[in-house]
Amino acid sequence: IELRKNESLQRQGEKVLFFYFVEKGILRYWVPDKGDTEVCIPFVFEGEFAGSLTLSTNPPPLAACHIQTLTAVSLWRIPLPLLKRLLGDSLNMNQVIRLSLGNAYTRQMQRNIHLLTLSADHHYNFLMKQQRRIIIFIPLKYIASYLGIAPQSLSRIRKKAEKLT
Repeated sequence: IELRKNESLQRQGEKVLFFYFVEKGILRYWVPDKGDTEVCIPFVFEGEFAGSLTLSTNPPPLAACHIQTLTAVSLWRIPLPLLKRLLGDSLNMNQVIRLSLGNAYTRQMQRNIHLLTLSADHHYNFLMKQQRRIIIFIPLKYIASYLGIAPQSLSRIRKKAEKLT
C-alpha cells in the first residue's frame, strides 16, 4: 500500500488487523500524554517491520498507540491470522520476524535505559553516533519528544554539540 506524508496508518484504540513491512519511507509511533502533547515512542525505517504483533488474542487486539507516516511510505501488509499461520509453517519467516523483533526490542530497551540513566545531552550524543538516521531524517520536534525534552532544550543541546565538533 502507498501512503502520503503525515497519514495515519493506525490509530490508538483501533482493531489491529495487519502487520506491515516498510519498503520505503519512515513511520513514527506516538501516544498522547496527559495534555495534548504527542510523545514519540520508536521510529520505523525502510526494511523494518511495523505494527502490533499480538497473535494470541481473538478478537483482534486494540492498538496501544498511533502510527503515522513521516514521509511518503510504501508498505507490504499481511493480515495477522495469515502471519500467524505462516509463522507456524515457515521456519524462514519465523526467523526473520524473530530477528526483527529482537532488534526492535534491543533498541527500545536501550532507549528506556538511556531515558532513565543519561542526561538528554548524552542521549542525543548517542543518537548522533549510533542512530544517525534519526538525527538525519526525523523532524526536530519529534526528536525532542523522543528524548523526552522540550524543542528549546534540543536546540540548546544541538548548539552545544556543534561547538564540540
